[in-house]
Formats: sequence, C-alpha cells, structure tokens
Amino acid sequence: MHNTGVAPVKYHYTSAPEAAFQRGLWTHTSVTDNPNLTPAQAVRELGLKQLPDKIIAIRDSGHFRPNNPPIVQPHSRGVGGGTDFTNDHLVPPEDILPALPIGTGP
Repeated sequence: MHNTGVAPVKYHYTSAPEAAFQRGLWTHTSVTDNPNLTPAQAVRELGLKQLPDKIIAIRDSGHFRPNNPPIVQPHSRGVGGGTDFTNDHLVPPEDILPALPIGTGP
C-alpha cells in the first residue's frame, strides 16, 4: 500500500454542539476509527452514555494512541468491542474537520 501523505481520520461520536469543538478537542477524549456506526451501535460498542447525533471527524496528525485497553470492554449499556483511541494533548482546531451525519440504521 502506498502512502498518499494524507493524515488518517479518527471520529468522535457526540451530541455536543459542533461549536464546542471550535477550540480543538480536549485531552483524553475517546475517538474511534469507525465512522459507520448508528447511534445505537455507538452506545453499545463505544460505551457512550447517550445517543450521539453527529460525528466529529478529526485529522490524526499523530494526536492519537490506542487507549488502555484499545477495545471497549463490555459495559452496562452494551457489549463493547469498538476500537478506542485517546489523545494526550489538545488537538488543535485546524485538525477538526466538519461534522458528519450519523447513520440511522439498526
């Protein structure tokens, strides 16, 4: 596979207003590499406390590392299983991309 020089993208499922990310992404925020979850899947697989209504896309210019553990464990709201990354430093606003609509499937 050949490197295109484009940074990979990570995704933060949220119900927070998009304006909350104008100054960047706070440290120790969980993100995933899967942009294809429905709101219910995001709760079950990522352990979210409420249904998200959008996905904040974030250019990963080396900001993220696998969380510990890197796979969400089973929890009171679901089975877990989603991939989990975190950031040790503020992600600058220039790496926050436009919000994406979230899937509405099962």
